[in-house]
Amino acid sequence: MERPVLTEDGSERRGWPRAPIRRTTRIVLRSGANFEARSFDISSSGLGVLCDQAIPKGELCAVGLTMLFADDSTFDVKVAAHVAYSVFSSDRQAFKIGLSFNQPAPALLQAIERYVGETTQVFRDS
Repeated sequence: MERPVLTEDGSERRGWPRAPIRRTTRIVLRSGANFEARSFDISSSGLGVLCDQAIPKGELCAVGLTMLFADDSTFDVKVAAHVAYSVFSSDRQAFKIGLSFNQPAPALLQAIERYVGETTQVFRDS
């Protein structure tokens, strides 16, 4: 995931547009251990997930989930990533983990751009 940049007023400014995404996500570690997590946001650079266990910063993993678009079409995400951060969130009672994509395929980047655009449009129209 991109590093947040602080603006003059102290708020965060991200390097890539992001959108909320609530999907079951499969994470497979180098050791072969795999488990489910719940995604909470996505951008072209990475994915935020909530998980019952901590994953060390820098850990390499494979990530899989299915993105659902406004027209009910889907895109299966399968991408290598590494852990950018892993912190316990007391309000969510789970570990909040930032996964940074490692060389995402152009098709994945196009799908994310489409998803973020559709999601932004939904919020604009509400």
